[in-house]
Amino acid sequence: ALAQHYGRFALEGDLCPEDAELAASYAHRQAQILDARLGRLPEARAALESVLRERGDDAQTLAALDSLNTRLSDWRGLVDVCERQVGLRESAADQIEVLFRIGDLWEELLDEPSAAIDVYRRILGLDGGNQRAVTALERIFRNIGRYQDLADLLEERLAEAEAPQSQVELGFQLGQVFEDQLDDAAGALERYADVLALDPSHEASQEALFGIIADAEPGDDRAVRLRACDVLEPVLEAAGDHGSLVSLLQVRLAETEERELIKHLARYPEVVERAAEAAEPQHIASYLRDLAGQFHSCYNAHKVLVDDAELRRARVALAQGVRQV
Repeated sequence: ALAQHYGRFALEGDLCPEDAELAASYAHRQAQILDARLGRLPEARAALESVLRERGDDAQTLAALDSLNTRLSDWRGLVDVCERQVGLRESAADQIEVLFRIGDLWEELLDEPSAAIDVYRRILGLDGGNQRAVTALERIFRNIGRYQDLADLLEERLAEAEAPQSQVELGFQLGQVFEDQLDDAAGALERYADVLALDPSHEASQEALFGIIADAEPGDDRAVRLRACDVLEPVLEAAGDHGSLVSLLQVRLAETEERELIKHLARYPEVVERAAEAAEPQHIASYLRDLAGQFHSCYNAHKVLVDDAELRRARVALAQGVRQV
């Protein structure tokens, strides 16, 4: 009865006073009784919504509706209330706080990731460097398979990154997205190359490039394999990793005789070790004789100074390797 009494004097009631503020206070009292005393939450919400319709948004009414919609598990209604609350917040930081709540509602409770993406982008519009929003977007893009959007986001972050370590981490992540999700080996290769330009010792990028070389199919992907070799060679030379350099030569050279010569070159450390352990230096002499014979046959079969620049460079490198041994 008391709730009905307040309802008659509240906004939209038949005895509503001319004083709108007084009528709104009656609506709030009615809502409090319907909520706390009678447990009639939908009716309490309706009373408060009448205040918004007549007087516009105010913080007190929206806070009460926030509580009611939460207890009613009306998540769409709660999103609407939160959006109204954003309009009342003056500072960007306060608006962002509410927007994160809206994003969580769309993503976690309403399972509408596209709507959540729009909210997190609004946050970045207010604070372009907000890492929480960026992390949320990355998570959603990965979860729903929007990998091109993920790549675009990582590109944006990479362009804004100032610390070299951040550039390395973001560049490698970008390379992985291109390689694993976008199936773009050439795009991935260039991102790994950028990482190695910043940090030549970045092992994960080196391994990724070796993986691209191993996975590439002959023919159409030869350019990608050769480009990977171009990126890796100076890194491996600086590190003194001659074994890996030999494997790159095998990629560049396609002829059987050349590949056999490369394999023979790769055996040199093993021969020296065996000769030392057995105190039998003749093994080295025998190896070098065979190496000279193989190089002689290969040199006669395949011209070194050919027109193809890539092939010419590879064959010169092979000859230099033989000379060094």
